[in-house]
Amino acid sequence: MNNYYPSFLPYKKVLSHIFGTFAGFLWSCIFHEYVIHSLFGLANGEHFTFFLFHGIIAIFWEIIVTLSFRKNDNTAFDQKRNYYTKVIGFVLWNSILILTAPWFAEPYIRAKHYYCYPHFGCDKGYKGY
Repeated sequence: MNNYYPSFLPYKKVLSHIFGTFAGFLWSCIFHEYVIHSLFGLANGEHFTFFLFHGIIAIFWEIIVTLSFRKNDNTAFDQKRNYYTKVIGFVLWNSILILTAPWFAEPYIRAKHYYCYPHFGCDKGYKGY
């Protein structure tokens, strides 16, 4: 199909992935804001900020990972670099998730829209229905 539609953009595949990723996160943030507005009658944009920020981070993340995992001739160096890149990526990504979690959780906490399940370690009258 790409033969029928010649591209004037040099990185058409990369741009399509970027726009697709961003569109997915954009729809997710709109949907979550709608859910918050439907549940509580007011949405102040915290879920919108959470998902939009994660969409931008995911795009930059993919660009950086794609550039950092290019193949070299030295396979021992590549294996060591890949290991350290994965460890640093794991720590960095989880740090981002932990630091941005309040944007997602606080609307529910403010509205007291959380439940205590007995299998989570407390039993304060939850009947299970």
